Amino acid sequence: MNEKDSKRKSRTELMEGLVILYFVVCLFIVAMAQQYKFMTYGQLSILFLPLLVGFIFFEIRQYKNPQAKRRPSLTRTVISCGLVSFMIVLTVLYNVGNLFN
Repeated sequence: MNEKDSKRKSRTELMEGLVILYFVVCLFIVAMAQQYKFMTYGQLSILFLPLLVGFIFFEIRQYKNPQAKRRPSLTRTVISCGLVSFMIVLTVLYNVGNLFN
């Protein structure tokens, strides 16, 4: 393994660790918000938007990589990215709608 591959692998592991840490922090915030009622469901949904956007980029990167171990099919990529995009749009519309109520 050359130096470039090892740097890429360590950077990938770091990003995976940060994503997992962010997810755990989001779950902790959701648990605290449920207990103490300091955030609405709309505000909680915004916490998870970066994870949804990150999933889209990850899925597209996996599809474009021909050497990926578990390369998804085009159909799976389109369906999963489409559903996640739909959830992002619904979340944003819900929160923008709550601004005017």
